[in-house]
Amino acid sequence: MSGVDWRLTARRFYLLPLRGAYRAVRDSRFGALARLAPVQRALRTLRPVMDPVDVFAVLDAIEARGVAVHLMGGWGVDALVGRQTRQHLDLDVICAMGEVAAIDAALSGLGYHQDHSEPGFVPECPIPARRFYTDASERRVDVHLMEPGLDLGVGPVFAEGSIAGRKVGCLSGPAQLVFTHGDYEPNPADRHNLVVMCEALDLPLPARFR
Repeated sequence: MSGVDWRLTARRFYLLPLRGAYRAVRDSRFGALARLAPVQRALRTLRPVMDPVDVFAVLDAIEARGVAVHLMGGWGVDALVGRQTRQHLDLDVICAMGEVAAIDAALSGLGYHQDHSEPGFVPECPIPARRFYTDASERRVDVHLMEPGLDLGVGPVFAEGSIAGRKVGCLSGPAQLVFTHGDYEPNPADRHNLVVMCEALDLPLPARFR
């Protein structure tokens, strides 16, 4: 059994029931126990991750609906450098604004439901909206919706990368850098992404990520 298959088996048959038990205790009259520090530390080790098999399932489902989809964010960086550099708790993809119905249907078929939507987080960027989806195991897919003819002013917007040896579409390195201009405080994962990408592609690392 491969490493990816083993993690999937562990998550489905061991981790998900444990998380279910935690939620049952949390929502009962014994909820205070669920807030104890040792319980919270153990819970963090049970957070679901997005493995390559999860990424491929999402890409395949969306593409099967005739929708072009590209990776961005952490998995987009890993696609650009050609290897997985860290664990990912979500998956960011970018699709056309007019394909929402097809995206909803594709992700629903995988057991994801839409939680909420938000405006884009980079001022004056032609990606005006994001939709957030989760499944029963609390994995998350963030869909960034772009306007037609996306032009970020940095040359080619899209590139080809690879995940676990499979070729995938993703944002180009310069396009990924555009999203560092958003009004948010970078976390350790954000810094990791940018350091890895800029070193691999010989791009300047933005000052706020140093």
